[in-house]
Amino acid sequence: MSRQQIVEDGSRHAAGRGAARGLERRPIAVVLALAGILGPILFTAVFVIQELFRRGEYSPMAEPVSALEAGPGGWVQQVNFVGFGLLTIAFAVGLHRGMRPTRAGVVGPAILVWTGVGLVLAVWFSCTIVLALRLLRGVRAADRSADLIRR
Repeated sequence: MSRQQIVEDGSRHAAGRGAARGLERRPIAVVLALAGILGPILFTAVFVIQELFRRGEYSPMAEPVSALEAGPGGWVQQVNFVGFGLLTIAFAVGLHRGMRPTRAGVVGPAILVWTGVGLVLAVWFSCTIVLALRLLRGVRAADRSADLIRR
């Protein structure tokens, strides 16, 4: 057997092992990629459905999506934020696994992880802001009504 054949044979085995390792990772990569695709779709679908059921108490033109956390059905939006955050973190992990291990290759997934963490933390920080926004909106509406009465 010549030296060239041994080198070719060795490289073939190395490629074969790498390909097998890639196939083992593939189902995980697909699941993590689906997390990145389904996360925003599910989040949007849930808050649009909530808007339909809470027409009288929520105004999408005047309030942020997190305002859906206030009120009796607020737990649905809280679960929605946590789910979207966890799916975003899962996608960031999959993205990181698929990129070259360089400094620049860490920045994008790291930003996505922080975004996911922020979505999860939004559950605890948004209720006070929502209540303040509703109070301000009520005060502004009262001021406009008073102005109309004076004219």
